[in-house]
Amino acid sequence: QLKSTGQYDDTYIIFTSDNGVHLGEHRWSAKVLGYEPAIRVPLIISGPGLPKGVERDQAVTMVDLAATIADLAGVEPGLPQDGESLIPLATGAVPDARDRVVPLEAGPLDAASSGWLYRGVRTDRYTLLEWGDGSVELYDRRTDPHQVESVAGDPAYADIQARLDEYLTDLQGCAGEGCLVWLDGSH
Repeated sequence: QLKSTGQYDDTYIIFTSDNGVHLGEHRWSAKVLGYEPAIRVPLIISGPGLPKGVERDQAVTMVDLAATIADLAGVEPGLPQDGESLIPLATGAVPDARDRVVPLEAGPLDAASSGWLYRGVRTDRYTLLEWGDGSVELYDRRTDPHQVESVAGDPAYADIQARLDEYLTDLQGCAGEGCLVWLDGSH
């Protein structure tokens, strides 16, 4: 209908999902958990001035959509944004290899529970999950893409686990630009 009304060439279209879903992975058949099947979702942005057919694989978050929509509309938000516009990434204005630290978290599964189910962080290579019961999981998705064998506590990953734990602490309760953490140290 956008084409028939002459609006298609002036319209941005954003397609995404709020979550993926487990289909038996990790003995789970729903969403919520911080493993790849539940957190990797499609995001398609098309419209005037955006290149067609470009694919990116960087981690972004839903809070980036507000900043992206404001950028596309040409408006400056009146308050600090927790996310950042994805347009520089879509147009190639920022490097493809930029590795962002993305926070992950889920609240209780039911009203009788209190606290968090888990909190964690994800980079292009690693996922750190700290569960409400105190257990910790760390996955190197380059060597374990299905997140089957946690390397938490493995001395070979001690520095990585410490750094990811530090990022997790820094991101708790963040606001504005403090929520934008990159492994190269830039914000």
